[in-house]
Amino acid sequence: MAVTDAWPLPLIGVDESGKGDFFGPLVTAAVYVTPDTAQALRDRGVMDSKQLRDTHIAPLADWIQTHCPHTVCSLLPDHYNQRYAQTPNLNSLLASCHIDVIAHMNQLTGCTVALSDQFAKPAVLQTLGTERIPHVTIHQATRAESNIAVAAASIVARARFIADLNQLSTTIGIALPKGATHIQAAYDCVLKILGRDRLHTVAKTHFKCAK
Repeated sequence: MAVTDAWPLPLIGVDESGKGDFFGPLVTAAVYVTPDTAQALRDRGVMDSKQLRDTHIAPLADWIQTHCPHTVCSLLPDHYNQRYAQTPNLNSLLASCHIDVIAHMNQLTGCTVALSDQFAKPAVLQTLGTERIPHVTIHQATRAESNIAVAAASIVARARFIADLNQLSTTIGIALPKGATHIQAAYDCVLKILGRDRLHTVAKTHFKCAK
């Protein structure tokens, strides 16, 4: 998917990684992109992280974070499970994380326009945004990753997710897989190593596969 600029720059792009992964954190990232940096991002090959190999993610994320104001919120499983227990559902938690990074980028850059992929009914994010950062206009769109700012945020979020998942894997001594389907073998190993009472330290325990 080619990146576009349907929304005028400068712009705060927001995206997340790890929402559908049983193991590892939920990561939300925001990247501030100006007309000056947009072309440089395109020239580096920035696009929706889902179109990139994991081996290409880290170098691109490093470049983006060197050249663009950004912020990243990584909810490691232990913290994620605590936050999830305090919210009505995953979309509410995700909206809260989006507002956190948008608010921080607004303070850092003064930008008052943000774009996010539409991950729930628009009112979920809009209502929380109106309550917490009413001076920021938050746009939502399906396939928002086609926008250069959101594409950059998707790469930064994915890089952090991979890094944190790898660190958790190193800590417990087994490779924790991505996704939520082919995880049974790793799940069984985790239970043997940690026990069910510590599963929350490496996994999102509300997933059906944890029942």
